[in-house]
Amino acid sequence: FELASGKHSRRYFSAARLLGKPEVVEELTSELAASCRGFGVDAVLGANEAGSVLASGVAGSLRRPLVLGGRRGGEYQLLGAPELRGVRVLVVDDVTTSGGTAHVLLDLVREAGGIPVGLGLVATKGLVQLDLEVPVSILGTLRDMDAVTPEECSACAEGLEPSPTVA
Repeated sequence: FELASGKHSRRYFSAARLLGKPEVVEELTSELAASCRGFGVDAVLGANEAGSVLASGVAGSLRRPLVLGGRRGGEYQLLGAPELRGVRVLVVDDVTTSGGTAHVLLDLVREAGGIPVGLGLVATKGLVQLDLEVPVSILGTLRDMDAVTPEECSACAEGLEPSPTVA
């Protein structure tokens, strides 16, 4: 599979399947909200499909406004021109491989004058140590996951094309 980071993986975790189950979403977002409650959150930011669904649930649990982000023209941006100057923002996402999307979203908050106060993740692949300069709350680690550059990919070396993943 080709991941959003550009890396390749033998296995892919699709949060979309979990997010189709309201009882699972409620449990995950309640747990994320509880783990991030001490961050002093004024607003919650989520991007893309999975991150937005999760952020909406966390924002509801925390009784805070929701801010949405997404890719437009290949670049992430905040949607709807939210006023974030001085606002303490929690970024929420589903799964991270390298922390790349989290870095971009945290930078978007800073560029808009907001104050990133934390990152809430459903899971990490446990492949890198996240250094994001904000507190990070992770509900779990996915096991037996990998992420390699296309040059290191054994399937590519055999001439197989990676399958695209859903963002």
